[in-house]
Parts: sequence; structure tokens; C-alpha cells
Amino acid sequence: MAKAALGYWQRTRRVALWLLLMWCLLALAVPLAAPPLEAVSIMSIPLGYYAGAQGILIALVIAAFLFAYRQRSIDATLLYVERRPDGSSSSPPPAREGGLAGMTGALAMASDWLSGAMLITLAGALFKLGHDGLSWLIGTVAGLALGGALIAPHLHRGQVSSVVDFVAQRFGRFAGALALLVAAIAIALLLAANTQALLLAQDAALRDLPVIREAAILIAAVVFIAAATRARGHGITMAQAIVYALILAALTLPVLVSAAGFLPAHFTFGETLKSIGVTEYRLLESELADPVTLKVFTRPFTTASTTSGLLLTLSLALGIAAMPHMLRRPVTARSHEGARLMPAAALFLILAAALALPPIAANARLAMLKIAGEHVTTLPPRVFALGSRGLADVCGRPAATQSAVMVACAALEDPPAKLRLDDMVIPRERALFAAPMLTGLPSFATTLIAVAVALAALLAIAWLGATLGSAPQRSSNTVGASGILGPMLSVLVTAAALLLVVSRTADVTTLLAWALAVSAAGLAPVLLAGIWWLRANAAGAVIGMIAGVGITLYYIVATRYFAPAFYETWSTLSSAGYGAIADYEAARQALTQAASGGDATALRREYVESARAIANWWGLRDVAAGALGAAAALLVLIMVSLITPRPGSGETANLMGRIRGLLPRV
Repeated sequence: MAKAALGYWQRTRRVALWLLLMWCLLALAVPLAAPPLEAVSIMSIPLGYYAGAQGILIALVIAAFLFAYRQRSIDATLLYVERRPDGSSSSPPPAREGGLAGMTGALAMASDWLSGAMLITLAGALFKLGHDGLSWLIGTVAGLALGGALIAPHLHRGQVSSVVDFVAQRFGRFAGALALLVAAIAIALLLAANTQALLLAQDAALRDLPVIREAAILIAAVVFIAAATRARGHGITMAQAIVYALILAALTLPVLVSAAGFLPAHFTFGETLKSIGVTEYRLLESELADPVTLKVFTRPFTTASTTSGLLLTLSLALGIAAMPHMLRRPVTARSHEGARLMPAAALFLILAAALALPPIAANARLAMLKIAGEHVTTLPPRVFALGSRGLADVCGRPAATQSAVMVACAALEDPPAKLRLDDMVIPRERALFAAPMLTGLPSFATTLIAVAVALAALLAIAWLGATLGSAPQRSSNTVGASGILGPMLSVLVTAAALLLVVSRTADVTTLLAWALAVSAAGLAPVLLAGIWWLRANAAGAVIGMIAGVGITLYYIVATRYFAPAFYETWSTLSSAGYGAIADYEAARQALTQAASGGDATALRREYVESARAIANWWGLRDVAAGALGAAAALLVLIMVSLITPRPGSGETANLMGRIRGLLPRV
């Protein structure tokens, strides 16, 4: 029995190592090669952009299915061999009673990923950042591939109910309580992000209705608390599986309408990218675009360094891989095979929608570039249609009417005769809603996307509540929680999230990135070490989680809210150039010399903004802080585990025995 189990785990570990190497190559190495690949084109799409927008995503889906197929073969060959002399094989364990069916779970997992906050974040990043926005797309897709292969199936085999339950069984009560706290922080940030996504969607679809914002916030809070109280989630799963079709239709409709040949525009938007480059050059030549602020759409690493882009991808990937609400469905799958195939099938379903985002962003960007150069007195009607929905500003004011635009532009210090690129602003978080109308589609397309985003955000909020509510209930014996802990925790998380929303602490993109950063630093190292390293113990897990989350939260809070003090403390680690440092010194000197009053307030704001531009460690942005925290947590976990006693409790041994095939019948 021990020999068979050892052979099973050796082969499982070998396959996992090959997958990890392939994952690192696709998600981390290939994007770094984008600059030299920019000169090569496929279907008029620069190869570096093509790889990030399509090639890497498709390859990750293929890798996920290959891994699931190979692991299934290993299970059938070694795990279910009966301990009899004739070597006959037994059937796999029976299906889990009340477990989740594979295809239903895959559809629901796809809707989890395609939440309102995620859709707004990805579309905005691709629209504003161009090639650099692909880091967001690659990181989030790669994270699901990583968690679905290296974490979720093994949690299912360990017969745990959740991420918190696994940490509690593997590392003890205190570690389980700490994991619950980390999960609550991440869920609170995700709740705030999806609540803001819901507000943006209702603003785009129902802007003129009174008190609709307050009603949307109240609905989000009630849905989250109700789902946390019930904590089952079967109805939410079915609803998300159904809504996936609406999300897919809303995203693919603008792309299919713009198709010009046999192939859909998902693969044929190369001419759009070429037109973007030509139009950017024309605007620069006509002095209608600022060469300092213009982001060349297809050029990589113009808004971030290669290191910063790499760490952002890693932070997002580790965060998605360890998020409790993403892992809950495969963990509660009906069978071992379902737990393996569910994430792979979800990736395939996500791919169908994710491939539509780059062409949507490219078409919208080209349409906006073409509006630049139009006379201020004769702007296209679609500009005012966007402005009436709050989706576009011209000359610093909402572009509701032609007269409003003319008045706003005339009030500028340098009134333009022709609209300059910087005179028209579409906020990043509203780019997804603005894209259909920018490209000439009727307003119904924007309404359809707004409805899909609102439903996706609302169901994501419900599933977050169900996930949080179930964690302490199933692990109450080990964490020491009572039945009241779930509702109490859900109320606290709701209050924290609504405070973030009402105070407008950050936008949707930032809140989503912070949530994944906390998950990456606090949960990913503990889950991976707990599954794949027997030497990991409770002391290492606890101190590692504290170190990882502590560093991540310190970096986020200090660089955003205490930037001057952070820079003064860590100036030797900053990657700021001489120009940015000179701007900071000038702003500080001007603030020191200014008297109190309105001028001092404006100078202080300028001083803080200049400090934020240089307050960093090695150029790392706060949205990528999870990579730094995860590295610190893993290092501390390994060091502490090596110098403290090995884990030896019976419960831990039983858990690892189930995961590694020693107790397949338990």
C-alpha cells in the first residue's frame, strides 16, 4: 500500500512540476519577450500583442486539459489499484452525495471569473494601457489555471469543505482562524469592487432615476448578508451558470458585428491595430496629441517596467489561484474527476469571452483617436450620446450637448479649435460601457453590457457571501467558532466594504488588485506548501501569513496614504528618476514656503501626488504588492518550518494521507 501510494505521489508531483514549468514559460517568460516580437506580425497583429491577447490564453487552456487528462491516467493506473495479489483494479470512490456536477460548476466558475469588477477592470486596462493592459488579462487567466491544477483537486481529495477548513486541519486552530481573517479581508475588498461595478452599471443604464445609487448599495449589502446567512449557494450556482450565456452574448456581440470576413473579429483585428498606430502618428504630427502622455497602444512596457509588469502578473495569478470563492466549487465537486476537469472546462468557457475583450478595447481606442481632430463646434453625435450617460468628458466637463462642449472648451487657458486627444476623457472604469457607442453601435448594446455587468456583479456578491458564511460553519470545531460567527463576520465585512465604497477610497481596478494581493500573500503560500511539502508546520504557516499580509498591507497603505513619509524612509530603494525626484523636491519646497489657505491645500495635493509617483520599492506598484508579500510569506514559512519540529498530529497525517493516496477509501 505504501509503495503504491509513493509511486502515485511521485508521478503526480512530476506531472505537476511539468505543468508549473509550462505555466512559468507561458505566463511569465513569453510576455517578457514582447519587445523583440513586436516587429513580427500574424494577421497584421504584432506577435508580442498577439501572444498576450490570444496565444498565451489558448495555450493555458490546452495545458489545463492536458494536465487533467494525464492526472486522470495516473489515478486510474495507481490510485485505485486494489491491495490484492492478483493486481485487479477497483472502481473509483463513489460520487459525493450532494456534490456539484461538473458542467454546472464549470459554468458557475466561469461566471465567478467574469464578475462585474473583473470585466470592468480588464476592459479598462486594455483600453487605456494597450499592450501593458495584457498583464491583467494574462495574470487572471493564468491564476485560474494554476489554482485549478495544483490546489483545487488536492483539496477535494483531502475531503475538506473550504480553504479555511484545509488550513485549520493542516496547521491547527490558530492558523485556521488567521486564514479566515485573511479571506475576510480579501472578500471585503472584492465586495467593494463588485459593489462599485454594480453602481457603474446602473449609472450607465439608468442614469436619470433618483436615489438609484443608494438603492444599489443597499441591494448589494442585503444580497451579501442573506447569502452569508444561508451559506449553501445551490441557487446562486444555477443562476451564475445561466447568466454566463448573457455575459458571453454581451461581450461577443460587438465583436461579431464588426467582423469583415469568414473569421470572427476575435482573430482579425490586426487592421484595427495598424490603424491605431497610423492615427497616433498623425495626431502627434498635427500636434493634437502630447508625446509625453500618449501611450502607444501596441508598444510593450511603456507605462511600467518589465519587472513591474511581471510582478503584477504574478500577484494577480497567485491571488486568483488562492481565492476561497474560486476554489469552493471544485472543492465541493461530485467526484475527483469533476474536481480536476471543472477548472479546465471553466477556463475554456472563460476563453470564449476573454478573447472578445482585446478587439473591443482596440476598436474603441481607434474610434476615440479618430474623434480627435474634429472641430469643437461639429463633434459627432455619438460623443453627446456618451456624455449624456456620463461616459465621456470633453474639456473637463460631461459632453452632454454641443453647446456644453463649446462653453467648456472656451473656458480653457488654451481653447482648442480642433479637439485634442487629451481634451476627451473616457474614464478607465467606464470604457467597457462606452465601447459599443464609440464604435457606432446603438445604445441598446451599451444597455445590454450594463445589464450583464450588473447581474454578474450581483451574483458575484452573493457567491462571496455564501463562501464567507460557509467557512466558519464547517470549520467551527477546529477554529473554535460558533454558529453565530458567520453572520457576525458577514456584517463586519459588509460594513468595511460599504465604507470603502462610500468614501471612494479607490476605483474598481485598484480594489480588485488589492483583494488579489491579500489573497496571494496570505493564502497562496500556505495552500501550496501545505499540499506539496510535508515539512511545513503550523508555526511556519502562521508566521508566514502574518509576514506576507503584513508586508502587503503596509506597502499598499503606506505608498497610497503616507507617500511622503514612505519615500523619506525608503528613498534608497525607489526607482524614481532625477526628474520625478526634482518635481517632488520642488513641490515640498513650495508647500513649505506657502501660507495657509486655498493655495496651501492645492500645493499639498500636488506634493502628495508627486510623492506617490516616487514612493516605491524597485518600481513595484501597490496593485502588484501581492507578489512581494507572497515571496516574503513563502520564505518565512520555509525558514520557520525548518527550524521548528515536524508536524505529527493524527489529523494532519490523515489529511495528507488522503491527499497523497495513502487512504483512498476514507
